[in-house]
Amino acid sequence: MLNETAAALDRSKGEVESSFRQVQGEVTDAFDRAKQEMTGVLQAIREEMASDRILSREETEAKVQQFMEVITTFQDQIGEAAAEVTRSSEKIRDGFVEIREELGAMMRFSFADLEKKMNALEARIKALEKMVFH
Repeated sequence: MLNETAAALDRSKGEVESSFRQVQGEVTDAFDRAKQEMTGVLQAIREEMASDRILSREETEAKVQQFMEVITTFQDQIGEAAAEVTRSSEKIRDGFVEIREELGAMMRFSFADLEKKMNALEARIKALEKMVFH
């Protein structure tokens, strides 16, 4: 029974680890996409500034504002990804707690059932001993 419990716990742990790796991959992909987007925006800004150095102050301020909006969007995406990782971690943690509680309950029930059967067998043995020896 303990081997089955350990095997069930190992399977559950593997599933949780797989889920966590999947979430981690999704977060990494989101960061990579945001990084590529940021690199593209920065490259576009560099090229525009190199080819058109006579930008007026208003045009420059508009580009800076656009850049700040991209950064703000990037920060929001990072915040959302971090929140998702936190939620996933909490779900994983809750899943482990639930599995541990369920396995503990199963083990307590199994031991209680075995104890009842042992007590019943002991009572039968005592009854047989009384019948045979008295």
